[in-house]
Amino acid sequence: MQPYFPKGLTHIKTSYKSIYGLIKSEWAKANGNFTWNITIPANTSAVV
Repeated sequence: MQPYFPKGLTHIKTSYKSIYGLIKSEWAKANGNFTWNITIPANTSAVV
């Protein structure tokens, strides 16, 4: 997984229904801080 930062956006929330289950990614930028919440299905792995 790799976040993409389009100019002018401060947050993104998206999901994808894979054959293994729901994958979610949500990031936010504020005051120089970056937070990223990722959810992947059980018994799977992700490269972040």
